[in-house]
Amino acid sequence: MVRLAVLLGALAIFGLLTPFAIRTFAASTTPARLATAVGILFPAGFFMGMAFPLGMIASASRFRKPDRLTPWFWGINGATSVVGSVLALAIALAAGIAASFWTGLASYVVAMAAFYLTLREATRSTADRS
Repeated sequence: MVRLAVLLGALAIFGLLTPFAIRTFAASTTPARLATAVGILFPAGFFMGMAFPLGMIASASRFRKPDRLTPWFWGINGATSVVGSVLALAIALAAGIAASFWTGLASYVVAMAAFYLTLREATRSTADRS
């Protein structure tokens, strides 16, 4: 849960600081701009890579036979990744890159809420079985 909260914080900071960094380093050399891009993108990308594995761990504790569901979760993740990228492009073309970014952040907030509710329900179910 803490890792997902850090992800949301990193994404919010990324969204707020990126316009400033772009303006500040626009006239810099290519290596400086590349270093800036890596410095900005690495923390967000690092924490974004944790969301799916954490969800898989949560599903293992939630369901009696998670091995049967694992292929479905991988398939759903793949399908929503494709739909999400197309939707992000459509939002960016219609409303701008910033709107697409903040919509993505809102999606992560919804996903974190679902993850929290799943963990809470799993904890309740485990307590009820005892």
